Amino acid sequence: MIALSTPAASPVPQAPASPPAPEETPRTPTQLQAAYLVAQEFPDKVEIIYDLGDLDTVDAILTLLRLFEAESDEDLKMEILDATERMEEQVPAKLALLSVALRAGQPPEIRDAAVGQLLTIDDRRAIPVWQVLSRDADEDRREMAQERIEALQELEAN
Repeated sequence: MIALSTPAASPVPQAPASPPAPEETPRTPTQLQAAYLVAQEFPDKVEIIYDLGDLDTVDAILTLLRLFEAESDEDLKMEILDATERMEEQVPAKLALLSVALRAGQPPEIRDAAVGQLLTIDDRRAIPVWQVLSRDADEDRREMAQERIEALQELEAN
């Protein structure tokens, strides 16, 4: 009897196992600022702005403040304010950025967004910012500022 032998199955070539993806190195505010300054495209700049916002540190907010002051594009300024609004910590640094956004020379949309964000800060440290707004050229802002000052002073008393 002839033994039938089947040829050994040839091994199926397998793709080499890919090395594990290196963990993304967290970028510092300084690195993100440098990346922002060389970025040419709007979406790239927006991504960097939100990366800074995700850090939620004093350094990140101060970096956003520097970018805000240097930025001429109103849409990017609005993105910076939005990223700052999402940050829950660092009230004094946040107030510094909002103070710049509330300056009389800023476009009305920027100022309105900053006022809206300032309204969410129930902290007596916001009183000096409201005091500046209480002398604003806009009567509605002056009245709103006075009301907020009184409300925040009541928080202080309690």
